[in-house]
Amino acid sequence: MSKTAVPVGVLLALALHLILGWELGVVGAIYAGWAGKGNGFRTGALVLGIVWAALIAYNFAVAPSESMNMAEVMAGLLGSLPAFVTVLLTLLISVVVGGVGGMIGSSFRPKTND
Repeated sequence: MSKTAVPVGVLLALALHLILGWELGVVGAIYAGWAGKGNGFRTGALVLGIVWAALIAYNFAVAPSESMNMAEVMAGLLGSLPAFVTVLLTLLISVVVGGVGGMIGSSFRPKTND
């Protein structure tokens, strides 16, 4: 894995998420998959997982009661689950989306004879 793939990918994903919307955060994972080594899944998953975990932590730090209420409502809609399950599902989704983005990015990498 390139030493700069993850930090640059995190900054790119965070900037695009905050400026243009959460849908474009995956571009950071795509970049990390392209700049990293291997099939890109691990790198992309790490990038988007870090970004979404940081944003969730920020939400709970800035507005703890509102964030908890939202998590409880979503947990109720999913079948009376504990509130933390919705947070974990959100992180799981980000890891899967980031991993797929990383694999897409790695497919754009030029083939080399290692």
